Amino acid sequence: MKKILLSILILQFSISIYSQNLYVTKRDYSNPVNYIHTLQKINVNTGLVIENNNYTSSFPGSYSPRSLVFNQYTNEVIGLSDTNIITKKNILNGNESTITLPLESSTDYQGIVVFNNRLFVTKRDYSNSPTIHYILEVNLNNGNVISTHTLTTNIPSSYNRDLSYASISNQIFGLSDNIIFKYNVTTQVESSFTLPSVSGTDYTDLIVAENRLFVIKRDYNNSPTIHSIVEFDINTGLQLNEHIFTTNLVNYDKIKSLTFLADTHEICGIIKDGFSPQNFKIVKYNISNNAESNFDLSSQSSTDYDEIVSTFNEETLSSLSFENNHDLKIVKAYNLLGQEVPIETYDEIIIVKFDNGTTKKLYRKRIMN
Repeated sequence: MKKILLSILILQFSISIYSQNLYVTKRDYSNPVNYIHTLQKINVNTGLVIENNNYTSSFPGSYSPRSLVFNQYTNEVIGLSDTNIITKKNILNGNESTITLPLESSTDYQGIVVFNNRLFVTKRDYSNSPTIHYILEVNLNNGNVISTHTLTTNIPSSYNRDLSYASISNQIFGLSDNIIFKYNVTTQVESSFTLPSVSGTDYTDLIVAENRLFVIKRDYNNSPTIHSIVEFDINTGLQLNEHIFTTNLVNYDKIKSLTFLADTHEICGIIKDGFSPQNFKIVKYNISNNAESNFDLSSQSSTDYDEIVSTFNEETLSSLSFENNHDLKIVKAYNLLGQEVPIETYDEIIIVKFDNGTTKKLYRKRIMN
């Protein structure tokens, strides 16, 4: 009986842990000489802080790591700091390491994306006009450049930070003003399309979720500013639909740092209060039912938040890597309510228990012949 109760408690704990997959970077600048940078795990519904993990690396530029991504193969949240520092933080044991990208005069690095245990970064060379932009594949262990692609798309902005990845087409997506560029990492083919240009509006971030392309838009033509999330055809750029946020965002800046909670089908973004810089809000949009929700992050004097990242993305959902590992065998399966279900359960998120006692949240997609 004790063993049964213990198993139930372990399962409930696992479900609770797996249901919280959102991290945010926080900066404490109360000491102007020694800023404290923290990676916080927060409740995805309330913003309640579950875990604090301070960064030990030095960030000369004073900002926490940006362009956050999660590498499921190493359990690391990875971010870009200053001009050429990649910081990796293991969410299981707190271990931290950095790699340094090659630094050249009049160049910097802007955004990163990770998939299939591969790291890509955008690089900007502003030594001449116009600015030249590149996509580099970089070794995750030492920062050595593996390959370089010079972007031929006419990028109107000098910045190129907003990146996302479409696993079905093996394409990296980037946003610059109203230009979307796509780069296929398998074929090295590049293409682009232009989003509608409307006076008094701009696009602030993009994300690919379930092979659908979403872009955040701000409309200054009204007061207060209207914030919306727009879906575009991923191949043509044709606008499909638009959802205007009903959350009270009066005086707030822009929704940025988009991430996707794959288990709940929600796109999340962070936004700062323009009048009270210590106040931040996270807004969520469900791409399945168009439901919208939000919560405030804890507001403290001399602190701010910068980036968010989900550690449960579409790549994490895949069970293929575990089913191909013959050293592990699934012995039990449970739904998200903790009820036991058949091991051969498809098209549903489940918690599986392996023969070595470990558990994993995954999504087993039925393969159609």
